[in-house]
Amino acid sequence: MKSMNASAIERQLAVNYRRIVTNIFLATLLVLLGIWNLAGPGMWWDEGWTLSVARNWIERGHYGRLLDGQLAPPGLEAAFRDTAHFWSYQYEQF
Repeated sequence: MKSMNASAIERQLAVNYRRIVTNIFLATLLVLLGIWNLAGPGMWWDEGWTLSVARNWIERGHYGRLLDGQLAPPGLEAAFRDTAHFWSYQYEQF
């Protein structure tokens, strides 16, 4: 076994201490960044569009948009798999 003098041990302890402090700092930073804006940003256009199609599907049974309050023909709706999971929430509302 190789013997280490006191200064080498102190250097190794300093390196280990720096690693621990750095890891604690990074973990704290990640937690703070994760909870920074819990309310979240507003929806983007395509997310709002998909949610409106899902709402029409749940409330009116029409998988599509509304145009002046009337059912519109199919157009730019999101793929069925993107909208279908909102349909399951209708049973949780009541």
